[in-house]
Amino acid sequence: MFFHGTPKKNLDPIRREGFKRSDSLPSVSYARQSSMSLDHVVQKRQELDEPDGVVIAVRFENLDDAAIVKNRSDIHVYKAELQPEIIGYCTVPRNYEHK
Repeated sequence: MFFHGTPKKNLDPIRREGFKRSDSLPSVSYARQSSMSLDHVVQKRQELDEPDGVVIAVRFENLDDAAIVKNRSDIHVYKAELQPEIIGYCTVPRNYEHK
C-alpha cells in the first residue's frame, strides 16, 4: 500500500482518468507512509491556497517494472500506463494542522 497527497479538486479527475504527471514533474510519486503524503498535502494546500486536500491510499498489482523507481520512503512511477488501484482516501480539511 502507498499514499498520494493532492488537492481535493484532483480526486474526481484521478478517479476518472488515473494519476497523471505534471508538466514540471516526469513521474507520479507515492509515499510508503501516509504521514508523508499528509505533510505534502498540508504544505501544498498552504502554498497554493487550496481549500481541502486528500490523501489517497493505493495498491499496485506489481512493482517489478523499470518505470518504477523504488526508494526507502517512496516510489516514483514514470509510465502513465502503470496505474494503481485506489483503495480509499481521507479528506484533509483546510484548517487541519499537521504537527
